[in-house]
Amino acid sequence: MDEILNRWSTSLDSSIKEFSRQAAEVAAWDKVLLKGGDEISSLLTALFAAEEKQAGIDRTLDYLESSQTDLAALVSDYEAQIDTLLPHLTSTLQLTSADVERERSFALAETLNGQLDDEVVLG
Repeated sequence: MDEILNRWSTSLDSSIKEFSRQAAEVAAWDKVLLKGGDEISSLLTALFAAEEKQAGIDRTLDYLESSQTDLAALVSDYEAQIDTLLPHLTSTLQLTSADVERERSFALAETLNGQLDDEVVLG
């Protein structure tokens, strides 16, 4: 009977040690998992904040694009009005040689500006 009790006691001690070792290992993994969960939560919070900022930036860009489109339409309308008014005005006015030279210089400046813009785009 003593022998059975000794074997049972030895087996129980061995099982207790193994259980304690595994419990410590599980506790260590639990800490790792909790830390990982906290880090994931922090990253998720940062992601939501970044998405909010991105949405704000997108709204601002949409507004700017809309404003730019509106301004381009206004400029286009004004240019069309100028194009219709300018021939009537110039036909009634006598242009001096300085006026003609100024018109030529302006046309040359517009041409050069267009060429420079093309170079910037291609370059």
